[in-house]
Amino acid sequence: MAFSIIPKDDPRQALRIRRTLLAISMAAIHLVMCCAMYYQGLFRLSLTGFVLFTVALWIGHFSIFTIIRTGLNKQFADPSLTFVQILWTATCIMLTAYFLNELRPVVLMLFLVGMLFGFLRLNFREFIYLNLYAIILYGAVIGLLYKFHPQFIDTNKEIIIWFSFSLVMFCFSLMGREISHMRETLRAQNIQLREEVAERKKAQEEMQFRKAYFEGLVDNMPDGIAIFDDDGTITEVNSRFIRMFGYPEEEALGKKISELVGLPDRLVEARAYRRRIASGGTLDAETVRRKKDGALIDVSLRSAPVIVDNTRIGHFVIYGDISPRKQAEKERSRLESQLQQAQKMEAVATLAGGVAHEFNNALMGIVGNIELLKMDLPEDEGRDKYFKAMKSASHRMSRLTDRLLAYAQGGKYQPKDLKLDDFVIQTLPILKHDLNSAIRVETHFSKDIPHIKADYTQMQMVLSAIVANSNEAIEDEGFIRITAENKDLDEDFTKQYPGLKLGSYICLTVEDDGKGMDEETRNGIFEPFFTTKFQGRGMGMAAVYGIVKNHDGWIYVDSELGKGTTVRIYLPAISAGSKEGAKAVTQPEIELGIGEGTILVIEDEDVVIEVTQAMLERLGYRVMVAKTGKAAIHIAETFDGQIDLALLDIKLPDIEGGKVYPLIMKARPGLKVIVFSGYAIEGPAQKILDAGAQDFIQKPFSLATLSEKLKKVLEGK
Repeated sequence: MAFSIIPKDDPRQALRIRRTLLAISMAAIHLVMCCAMYYQGLFRLSLTGFVLFTVALWIGHFSIFTIIRTGLNKQFADPSLTFVQILWTATCIMLTAYFLNELRPVVLMLFLVGMLFGFLRLNFREFIYLNLYAIILYGAVIGLLYKFHPQFIDTNKEIIIWFSFSLVMFCFSLMGREISHMRETLRAQNIQLREEVAERKKAQEEMQFRKAYFEGLVDNMPDGIAIFDDDGTITEVNSRFIRMFGYPEEEALGKKISELVGLPDRLVEARAYRRRIASGGTLDAETVRRKKDGALIDVSLRSAPVIVDNTRIGHFVIYGDISPRKQAEKERSRLESQLQQAQKMEAVATLAGGVAHEFNNALMGIVGNIELLKMDLPEDEGRDKYFKAMKSASHRMSRLTDRLLAYAQGGKYQPKDLKLDDFVIQTLPILKHDLNSAIRVETHFSKDIPHIKADYTQMQMVLSAIVANSNEAIEDEGFIRITAENKDLDEDFTKQYPGLKLGSYICLTVEDDGKGMDEETRNGIFEPFFTTKFQGRGMGMAAVYGIVKNHDGWIYVDSELGKGTTVRIYLPAISAGSKEGAKAVTQPEIELGIGEGTILVIEDEDVVIEVTQAMLERLGYRVMVAKTGKAAIHIAETFDGQIDLALLDIKLPDIEGGKVYPLIMKARPGLKVIVFSGYAIEGPAQKILDAGAQDFIQKPFSLATLSEKLKKVLEGK
């Protein structure tokens, strides 16, 4: 930065300093001229007079300069004291003209030049005062010379010089008037211009600050922002837009926004959005946009025109990444769908259990009466033929109710430690008889597969139903692949499948390359009586679902048309209590024996009461009947004779069997109880057994089964 003693922020002080410097400069020039004239013999005074003249001259200059620089002029109207300095300079010049005979014109010329270049900042009044003062001083100098040294002057010449000097000074006054007016005008314009420049500079600085502020604000917003013109060409983007879509700024600018981030199949939608915004409207929407790498993201889109001073300069669009929210909504929808499906399956399971119970009660009347009728009629080949057909039909109906109960989570009848690989190897030879010979069955098992706790017969039902479906799905040649492997389920996996817990599981997978299923078929595969074949079948997979759920497992079906089906079953792994695989138990032939004792039948269904009473009496027992829980409790408390055993149903019209049991046991502590029900053993029946009941028999049952149960319980075996 250049150094300057003249301040730029204080014009009045700058004027004073300029005038002071000019006065000092003029004094220095006078001193040089006087010294030169003295040494040339042209100076009129002696050496002592010359020194005194020079000292007085400089004392006057420095006195006035000191007054100005020390601020003593504040008591006067500023800058009046500065004008005194100008008059003093004029006095010094005229005194010099007095002593320099030959150089008076030069001194006068020097004075005029000094005025022209140094004192032009005077106003018109100051010009008049200074000119009159200089004319009078010069006239006084001429008069003094004429009086004291007339030999050194030419009167006519000096008068002409004085007149010319006066004329020039008068012209300077006129010029000073115009110059003063011009200066004041220029000063006012300069002041106004400086104020305008300062205001504009301030406004520009504020605009730059606001621009930087808003650019920083926009650049650090959490949403992606792009500005585009009426044609949809991007003119500005923020850093979040770059990070969100992966396009560098130089690559994004100048591109069509609908083609840059829009999907090819949604360009019509994007152009419709742009037309709506170009017409002056605003837009709020949720849609899908494409990143540079081709990935799709869900975004909230808000767009509107950019208006500045009632002029539209473009349009903006704000993209908010709502992928996490959309993902959460999809996850919530999936979980809600799973919950609804589970609730539906639970409701259907409850219905299936009730239907199976009622069906078993009705079937009990059929099966029991068939056996009693067979015993009463004489043996005949034609009779046996019909009885065999009826017995076969009743067994088929009984298996159907077993499947209903299995779907309704009817229970694990005889859970044992079971190895899935051994189980599959033992079961496949039985199932292969029903498979198409063109279908290849493959197995693959991991080493050291842990045991599971499962009912052997029910697991056979599961594998049989799944393999049968795969067999039907393969029209010509194909394969069925059965695998089993260890799986440690983590929290993420169990969240997707409610009901599963963290831990070790065995995954049984049955895969085929059949025709597959569409989504509607796959969603309804576990519903009872759902079938793609014809009305009346379809309990197989429903029973599978119930069995797997009852074994604390999970079953999942993945299928697509033309790409086959994969069924995965997850069952909890356990530490094996027995290393021997379970085997099917065959029912030995039982000889009916004549029993003794009194049996209390607690049952509300008349058909069951009648057939059970007839069967018991045929076996030699005395029978008492109670149709309600209260009646059973009353008999137990009031009957005088011995009651050896009670057949207790679970469902009674007034009190459920679980609550009747402790009351009758309180009345008769030694009473033996067999629970008999159309439901399976798991559930309410198991609770009664856990409370102390001796055994369980499921409806419908044969006379031989009833005889064996009674004999075993009454004899304490």
